[in-house]
Amino acid sequence: MEHLINKAESLARQKKYDEAFELLEQADKKNNPVASYALGTWYLHGTYVEKDLRKAIYYLNKASHGEVKEAFYDLAVCYEKGVGVKKNLQKAFENYLTASYLGDKDSLYEIVRCLYYGIGVKENRTFSELLYNKIFKLPKSKNKNQESKRHRRPVFA
Repeated sequence: MEHLINKAESLARQKKYDEAFELLEQADKKNNPVASYALGTWYLHGTYVEKDLRKAIYYLNKASHGEVKEAFYDLAVCYEKGVGVKKNLQKAFENYLTASYLGDKDSLYEIVRCLYYGIGVKENRTFSELLYNKIFKLPKSKNKNQESKRHRRPVFA
């Protein structure tokens, strides 16, 4: 099944998006979580397909059941911003935690940010700063607006 993903990636790089899409759908039907994640990002960003947030959330959730750490991160951003789902800061925080547990490094920063500002969790600036300094060993920004997070780029884009 991995050959389908590799072939889809190759086709996308050759700008043969329709063929790549078909292969991703085939892999998704065989319950390949990487294919589900790729489709989710394509629909989330409207890359190579028409943007469809309902389908994006469906595929991201499906990928998360396969423990794709990036799917948890993107779902967290969706819940935090209310993109394709009802805004739910607690679910956002929980998804950042899961992504982090699975090894996603970007989500560590988001956990620190959520703790610092009380986003989806009780504010705990002392713990947030401790984590930040332990994990990143960098000076902490004081500007909430400066710390903007975005969805990751679509897979194979």
